[in-house]
Amino acid sequence: MKYSKVLFLILIFLMIMGCSNMDDYPIAKVGNRYFYKSQFQRIFTGVKATDDITIWKEKADVILENTMKQMAILEMGLLDDDLRKVIEKSYDKSINASLVQVVYKDLVTKNENVPEKEVLEKYKRLNTTFGTQHILVDNKKLADSIYKVLKKEPYKFGLLAKKHSTDTNTKDNEGKMKPFPGSTFIIEFENACLNQKPGIIGKPVKSTFGYHIIIVNKREFKTLENYDKDKEDLKQKMIGEKRKKLEQESMKYLEKLIHWKPYTENIKIFLANTDDKILYIDPDSLEWAIRNLPLVHSAMGTWTYDDLYKCNKEYEFGPIPNTTEEAFNNYMDRTMFFLSLYNRGKRMGGHLNNETKKEIFLKLAIISEQEFAKSIRKETNPSDSVLNVFYTDFSEKFMEKGKVGIFIISNPDSNVIKIIDDSLKTSNKPFKEFSRIYSTLKPKEFSKPAYYRKTEDDTLGYYEQGMMLGEAGMVSEIFKNSYGYNIIKVMEIRKPQMKNFDRIKNQIKNEYIRHIITLKVNEEFEKTKELLGVEVYEKNFDKMIKEMFNNK
Repeated sequence: MKYSKVLFLILIFLMIMGCSNMDDYPIAKVGNRYFYKSQFQRIFTGVKATDDITIWKEKADVILENTMKQMAILEMGLLDDDLRKVIEKSYDKSINASLVQVVYKDLVTKNENVPEKEVLEKYKRLNTTFGTQHILVDNKKLADSIYKVLKKEPYKFGLLAKKHSTDTNTKDNEGKMKPFPGSTFIIEFENACLNQKPGIIGKPVKSTFGYHIIIVNKREFKTLENYDKDKEDLKQKMIGEKRKKLEQESMKYLEKLIHWKPYTENIKIFLANTDDKILYIDPDSLEWAIRNLPLVHSAMGTWTYDDLYKCNKEYEFGPIPNTTEEAFNNYMDRTMFFLSLYNRGKRMGGHLNNETKKEIFLKLAIISEQEFAKSIRKETNPSDSVLNVFYTDFSEKFMEKGKVGIFIISNPDSNVIKIIDDSLKTSNKPFKEFSRIYSTLKPKEFSKPAYYRKTEDDTLGYYEQGMMLGEAGMVSEIFKNSYGYNIIKVMEIRKPQMKNFDRIKNQIKNEYIRHIITLKVNEEFEKTKELLGVEVYEKNFDKMIKEMFNNK
């Protein structure tokens, strides 16, 4: 079956041959393609709050079967010769995306960690308050001269600040700054404030603002009492700041590597000879001289329009702007940046990484089922008569939930409940009075009944008992649940009933389409079994479940 653009995702008839991780092993096979333990672990989240391995196994069985169906859809799509080129293109596109991740990891992720020592220093800085005076000047020669004078005559600090400092906020106040916490100002200035001995005029310190002559009058440090509690949040914040800085530095580094320059005059000629109403210009529509004009030079060579057109077709960077020189240059900036990313990733061997390929394959298998479902949804347009049959055959899907409103007498002592049961049959006292006095299950308001609906995991039995009684005013026999022994009286009852067809026609249609999709997916799976073969390696699968369960 053809289903469009499965192959936006379909990766690799070339890959998945082997396993780079010695601890990895196949747990199933669809056609010639294996499904590995590492792939399964990416999508299996486990089961919370259970010590029963059989529950894990049950959930794992469902996930395994669903994934094998997704793989089957992918494999059946690969048998369509018309889709081969799209598959190859999709493979390249997916690999290019993985190359970006490889480079990002190399330039950013692996370098973004912050040592414990730096976290502690940052914490101390944040919890330190400084009282400081400074004189800020533009050049080192003047700063050194002022420093020499102050070493001999420190009492002149305020006078020299007023005369020479370029900090207009402090110069008229003897250079005194308002008390400030750490991490307020630039690092060079603060490092001096943190490390200089109080009361001593320090040597000039250079920053982006100029040269500072500093005297620390007061340095007050708060307690480390909350450090252990606060350090992880602080570390994550510092990692975020470091990551952002690394990203900016990496972009500059990659841009420097590609080192592209526009041939400005040639670009003007090219733009003047193209129709700015056409986004994708076929090179064959241009004169030979125009299409072969050198437009850009970079570390990867000289680029003509022909070269750019081929690159665009291969990498799908979007239409080449032919409106303005600025738009063209912005496009080239983005194109050259991503090409430098891909090239660096290839040099690092990212395109050979089997784990990356297996991860891409898993994503493609999942998305292939989604695309398959989309194509069926587009093709499926059931008539009202078909929906009516479905509505009748699968009536449980379209029932309004019933509910019962009841008063409850619940007590762990069976003898007490028996006495109450007898009293109810002979006394005129209202049921809710017995409930108020004797029930250990106390409703918030005894003037109103408690309401119960049917749930899949209903262990109390109140809904079922109420429905069995069938109408308001009926009182149950004694029955037991986790609260103890119970008697209930039905005050209100609404039995399940079919929802109105016309009111929920869209819901019925959606349920019908989901039903058809499930049938079609199962058909594809059966075809795959017959044509290509499907196998589960039970021993490996059981081994993996035990490993995951023991390591939960």
